[in-house]
Amino acid sequence: MRRMKKFATSIVLVGIMCGLAACGNEDKEVTTKATTEATTVEISEATEEKSETETTEATTTETKATEEETSEEKTADAGKAQPKKTDINFSTDDWKSLEFALDGKVYTWPLTLADVEGAGFKLDDDYKSETLESNRYTTSVSVESEAGERFYIRFKNFTDKDKNLVDCDLYGFGFEVDDYYDVNPDVTLCNGVTFGMSVDEVKAIMGEPDYYYESEDSEIDRKEMDYYVTGKSYDSTIDLSFTDGKLDEIDIVNAE
Repeated sequence: MRRMKKFATSIVLVGIMCGLAACGNEDKEVTTKATTEATTVEISEATEEKSETETTEATTTETKATEEETSEEKTADAGKAQPKKTDINFSTDDWKSLEFALDGKVYTWPLTLADVEGAGFKLDDDYKSETLESNRYTTSVSVESEAGERFYIRFKNFTDKDKNLVDCDLYGFGFEVDDYYDVNPDVTLCNGVTFGMSVDEVKAIMGEPDYYYESEDSEIDRKEMDYYVTGKSYDSTIDLSFTDGKLDEIDIVNAE
């Protein structure tokens, strides 16, 4: 009987121990589970932060690379010739043709006073009665529109007989932009060269000039570039003058 009681007591102790063990296991499982979940969260958050950092760094790198490429492209483009785009219907883009546009209208040679007056520019009547001797050309005379726009023209008589000035062909035009006047001529050569361009912009279109002049006066920024149709200074030419780096005079001479 005592043995049975001892056995029973042992069973009870075993049961209690099993229960405690079970509780310990449950606590251990809960603790392990909590620890695992916490670790998972930390790893997940760390992974997300790393992913975001890598994404940000990648985006920054790509943006920087794109900016560098764009900068390089702009630098490369800056070194290229950039002819002025125009919707004027020239018959050619060869400047040696001496073709030009005045206020949007295209002029091709030969030209006469009638062409100038047809555009609304008048020559002083005192000149119209003059005679030009054979094989001669004149200095510049001014013509002006009612709006006050003006430029200069020259006449030529390369025949064997004297002629009335108004019956002679034109030898040349002189256009200039002057802040003194309210209205200035809008002139574009057939290759796109026009007022306001820099020396480098003109060279990019027309190449190196046959003649180049630069003022030695430090207070005056004045440059001149002359282009000869046949390479000879006494032949047909286009003379371009620049003030403060900008084209402000265009002289055209047709010696043929």
